[in-house]
Amino acid sequence: MRVIVWAILTIVLSSTSSTAQPVFLAGRYVLPITQHDLYISAAGPLGTTITVNFRFKPIESCTDTLDSVLEYQLPPGHNENPIDEIKATCNKAIQCSGIEFRCVGAKRPYPMSFQHVPLREIKASGASFSGTYRYVSSSIARPRAALLRRASVGNFEESANKKIKTVRFRIEK
Repeated sequence: MRVIVWAILTIVLSSTSSTAQPVFLAGRYVLPITQHDLYISAAGPLGTTITVNFRFKPIESCTDTLDSVLEYQLPPGHNENPIDEIKATCNKAIQCSGIEFRCVGAKRPYPMSFQHVPLREIKASGASFSGTYRYVSSSIARPRAALLRRASVGNFEESANKKIKTVRFRIEK
C-alpha cells in the first residue's frame, strides 16, 4: 500500500513540475528594429509585473516620441492566457516642425499574452500586435530620454487647422 501511495505521489509531483509556468527573467527586454521596451519585475505575492512601452515617432525629423505604457500583472499560473492591462498611460504631447502631436488612451482594454521563447526571449501578443523581445539587461530602470529617439511611426488624425495631430495609443484594428 505504501508503495502505491509513493508511486501516485511521484507521478503527481513530476507531472505538476513539468506543466508549471516558467519564471520570467527580471530585467529589460527590447523588440529589435523598433526598440519598444518590455520590463519584467521579480515575481511577488501578486505575481509578475510586465510593463510594455510602445514608442511612436510622428515624423522622421522629430527627435522625440510619443510613448504608451501598458502594465500587466501576471498571476501565478497564468498559463500564457491573454490578460487585460491593469494600467495604461500615454505620456505627453510633443511639438515637432510646428505641429503638436498628442496621444490619447483607447476606449477599451488591450489584452496581451506573454510566453517564453527559447533562451532569454519573451513573445508578447495582442489582437493586432505580436513581437519577440530580447533580454538586454537586469536593470528595470526606465531608459533615459536619449533612448527614446528610436521608434516606429504611428497613424495620426489631423485637426481641421492642421496644427494638432492625435494618435490613439493602444494598438487597435
